[in-house]
Amino acid sequence: MKNYIVSVVLIIMSLILVGCGGGSNEVVGNTATLKWSAPTTRTDGSPIPMSEIAGYKVYLGTSSDSLAPVAEISDAYTMEYKFDTFEDGTYYFSVTALDTDDLESDIPEPVSKTFI
Repeated sequence: MKNYIVSVVLIIMSLILVGCGGGSNEVVGNTATLKWSAPTTRTDGSPIPMSEIAGYKVYLGTSSDSLAPVAEISDAYTMEYKFDTFEDGTYYFSVTALDTDDLESDIPEPVSKTFI
């Protein structure tokens, strides 16, 4: 069993945020798509092949220090998660990597978006 966790090198590459609405008076809501890259190294600097990445855990919160897991993705090649609807306010997003030994990376610095 490996004695180190997947590296925090998991970088959130982009957060695509869209305030949806159409030509009607119906308010559809605020949506967000979170995209990231798979880590390439473990915390000790050794490489981690894609075959050792089991998936990802997506975190969400209304403050940067109170993130909670909202989804677990069990496919190393799925590096995107869509959030359906948000009320107005500021939200914080982060993603961790999970390896095949059930080890999880540290939660990296979150990205945020304010919906108005």
